Amino acid sequence: MEYLFVRYFRRRNVFLDGNLIGKTNDSLRVEKGTHQIDLGKPKNYSPEFIEIPVTDTTQIFPLEIEFVYVGGAP
Repeated sequence: MEYLFVRYFRRRNVFLDGNLIGKTNDSLRVEKGTHQIDLGKPKNYSPEFIEIPVTDTTQIFPLEIEFVYVGGAP
C-alpha cells in the first residue's frame, strides 16, 4: 500500500484513475503504480490532472502533489 497527499486551498474530492478515493488535504491510501489524479468538476484548478508513479511512500512520508485554484466558482 502507498500513500498520497493532495494539497488544495480547500477540501475537494480526489479522483484516482476516475474513481473517488477521498478528500484533499488528507492522507490517502492507494495501490502502487502510475495513476492519474484530478479533483473532478468544476475544473477550476491547474493542472487539469497529474499523472505520476506512486511508489516507495509511507504514511509519514506520502507522495505530495498540489493543485492550484485558477478562478471561477470555488
